[in-house]
Amino acid sequence: MNSTSTHPTPAPIRVAVIGLGTVGGGLAEIFATHATQLTARAAGPLTLVGVAVRDAARQRDLPVDPALLTTDAAALAVRPDVDIVVELMGGLEPARTLVLAALHAGKAVVTANKAIVARYGAEFVAAAAAGGGQLYYEAAAAGAVPIVKVVRESLSGNRIDSLLGIVNGTCNFILTQMTNSGAAFADALAEAQALGYAEADPTSDVGGEDAAYKLCLLARLAFDADVQIDDIACEGIDTVRAEDIARADSLGYAIKLLAVAQRRETGLEVGVYPTLVPKSHPLAAVHDAFNAVFIDGDSAGPVMLYGQGAGRRPTASAVVADVVDAALALRSGAAARPEPSPHGGPVVLPSADGLNRYYVATRVADQPGVLAAIAGAMAARGVSIESCVQDGRNHDPVDLIFVTHTVRDGDLRAALDDIIKLPTVRSVAAVMRVLK
Repeated sequence: MNSTSTHPTPAPIRVAVIGLGTVGGGLAEIFATHATQLTARAAGPLTLVGVAVRDAARQRDLPVDPALLTTDAAALAVRPDVDIVVELMGGLEPARTLVLAALHAGKAVVTANKAIVARYGAEFVAAAAAGGGQLYYEAAAAGAVPIVKVVRESLSGNRIDSLLGIVNGTCNFILTQMTNSGAAFADALAEAQALGYAEADPTSDVGGEDAAYKLCLLARLAFDADVQIDDIACEGIDTVRAEDIARADSLGYAIKLLAVAQRRETGLEVGVYPTLVPKSHPLAAVHDAFNAVFIDGDSAGPVMLYGQGAGRRPTASAVVADVVDAALALRSGAAARPEPSPHGGPVVLPSADGLNRYYVATRVADQPGVLAAIAGAMAARGVSIESCVQDGRNHDPVDLIFVTHTVRDGDLRAALDDIIKLPTVRSVAAVMRVLK
């Protein structure tokens, strides 16, 4: 006697999206083009049940049923027939309020909004614990690079000692253009804007704020540390000069905007700043708008993840991965994933207590005794010079370029304050860290 058995089709996991801009549109396209694949990977169907937009009457060339559109995001976030809320509107408010409401209502929440997770992460964890919700934010950290999952899961058996990231594609594209063509910063920025890599107002990107938000999330995960956005020393690339890039190249370095979290004996150093990276280091070979994160764990050793850091499809890809993870957790009844303890890791060091090597470019009078005076000012503050190069002769001023040994950041800054007061020093033109 033959018998057959069938398994009932799982009920759909119902997804609501708040925001149908660049990333939201990419999400809708992936849902439409990869429906069969997503059903298999999510152990059952995913169904879009609502999309909150500013203007429901506007015509959109997207695979979204107009009947799903609503302008009432607050109601959509807590609707009983919604299992997963995807927040893609950006900004601090009302995004924060909507995410809190959804978590209190027991929803799984997926967001690509780095700013709200960095600033209000503790509130979200408390809301999720109170309401039974869960927060997913892979796309907020490094676009399509699955760094959150790797740190949270794949490297869970490691004590992470350092995390170095190129996490802003706009800055990396600009620095690549300056390196390849010798272009000035303003010209490279204009090209990035023309190609859509940079916003009309690029301040958050080129000033380092975007990378600082991402570092805040990653440092909390990697080090179980209570890192707040205001703890992160932040320097952008808008002061990087073409001549510094050329000099760095001649010295064997590439200049990159790095997000750095480094375990020291006394705590955790965190910061975002342009850095001279040795050409032998894997991060030096990350070009154009790509992102990469380099992690050193005590068991795994060095690990690097590389990929697209921004854009419609790459960011939407990371959002969809979180939606699938959330759907699997809902179907299995898995307990909420614990967030790192904000008090389980190292304390965050004041920025003055960082330990780094430095590249210092000064413009000085071309006369005897200048080098000795600068070296003396540095020595008085405990700064040791590793190398010095003079660029130009019989001009006034000429450039003196120093690379220091490892020094406490506060001592280097104090030495620079003394140096600029020397009568033969015209200016300190550039100061950048040098990766060991």
